[in-house]
Amino acid sequence: MKDSDSILWDKLRGGDKNAFDEIFYKFITILFNYGKRYTHNDRLVEDCIQDLFTELWVKRYKLGSTTQIKPYLLVSIKRRILRQLSKERKNLNFDQISEFHLEYSVEDKIIQESNITGNINLLNRTLEKLTPKQKEVIHLKFFEQLSYAEIAHIMKVDVKAIYKLMARAIGSIKSDFISFFFFFI
Repeated sequence: MKDSDSILWDKLRGGDKNAFDEIFYKFITILFNYGKRYTHNDRLVEDCIQDLFTELWVKRYKLGSTTQIKPYLLVSIKRRILRQLSKERKNLNFDQISEFHLEYSVEDKIIQESNITGNINLLNRTLEKLTPKQKEVIHLKFFEQLSYAEIAHIMKVDVKAIYKLMARAIGSIKSDFISFFFFFI
């Protein structure tokens, strides 16, 4: 995967329109879903993605090399969305703007209404108790399947901080589930 990403990226840097299209279609859904974690404004997310890919194409000859396209694009879209949100809400501080939302898809909501409603509701309540940064770490690790180093790069913190955030998040989730199951035993 990393070798193919490197080759694809180098083709883009060389002006290959097919490589650009492949990158766009490969990552558009991931970028949109990730962007929606920061704002519910679909239009803003779409505009930021369009601006990102326009800039990639225009500045393709100036781009540095990379072996991992996904983390590069996730960092770029996050930065772009937060910048746009801060322009729109100048009176809010950065912590208020950068809140990370963890929501489930329609399929997950259907499952939630099935016979496992209790466990899903508990998981939702548990996830809501997490800090925005813990939610983001959980999302990037388990839904985007990124490495701890990639997550650290995206969140602009040390890898050790990511391990601590993940440990605290998982500890919180574990304690809630253990409490739940002991309550019903």
